[in-house]
Amino acid sequence: IRTPILIGVRMVARWGQADNLADALLDYKIRRLQGLGLDFIPKPDVSDFGGLNRLRQGIEGVRADFSPEARAHNIPLPKGWLLVGPPGTGKTFAAQVCALRLGFPIISVGVDAIVAGGAAYLKRLLRRIEACAPVVCYFDEFDKFFMANSATGEDNKSKQVLGVLLTWLQEKRTPTFVIATLNRLDALPPELTRAGRFDKIYYVGFPQAIERKEIFQIHASRFDPRYLSGDGPLTESEWKILLGKTVNCTGAEIRSIVESAARKLFHLGLPIVIALPELLEQREAMIPLYARDTERVLAMENRAKYISEPASIPDKSVFAPPITSYWGD
Repeated sequence: IRTPILIGVRMVARWGQADNLADALLDYKIRRLQGLGLDFIPKPDVSDFGGLNRLRQGIEGVRADFSPEARAHNIPLPKGWLLVGPPGTGKTFAAQVCALRLGFPIISVGVDAIVAGGAAYLKRLLRRIEACAPVVCYFDEFDKFFMANSATGEDNKSKQVLGVLLTWLQEKRTPTFVIATLNRLDALPPELTRAGRFDKIYYVGFPQAIERKEIFQIHASRFDPRYLSGDGPLTESEWKILLGKTVNCTGAEIRSIVESAARKLFHLGLPIVIALPELLEQREAMIPLYARDTERVLAMENRAKYISEPASIPDKSVFAPPITSYWGD
């Protein structure tokens, strides 16, 4: 502790401002964490996101469980979440929004560094992370760690790391909320999905119709302010056409459609007025992940649905596709 305090005192003496003490301590903390392969973000710079309403409600529940009132009633500290789903569906963004809503900084843990460093390295990481509490500890592409060790034959190393992680998840007593994102649940050891390790496992899948509409409006409004109010410039029938053409598109792909439409108008020297034809043109030019890798995505969904809950409440809006029977009724 002496070293960062000394740095802060020296900065105050140099510039004569007490505010520099906090800045110095923060800079020192960030440098120390970066030295261990960790990214420390004091306040995630994220905006709103579309959909995932069940997950949003869950964030508010976690926030309540971290409150002084929860401590007064002996409510256990939240442990964390697993977010599983195809790439581009908003898992990383959801983790950042969660940290923002909790008012916690977020520490991103690189899987590659753990693969290289092993159990001893992970123990050091976890001590540093707990020293930063309250904090969101974010493991991106969590499944790749176990897949990497399996591929290289380093099963013993993987077991040691797993033991350290399981013990920490079970016994940690600091306000540290763990969010791990992954694409494949079947890559994880069964012990990690046992009750008591993570509070919830959410499946973050392809956005539903009303969610796709929200995502379109969020991104289109960056270029065309007409999308800021109500349903924007598109009629209900136009929205239904667009949403029908973007079934099984990820949030990232929808963002790309909008940005490509705006970019083309800009390059043509035209006002950036984004209408249905521009959006449909860019959709037709794209091959979505689902079309490129249908079998793998379906296998992922089938595996996840038995041990996770959907991050979204079923769509009952006017834009939801009609439910039909086997006979087409």
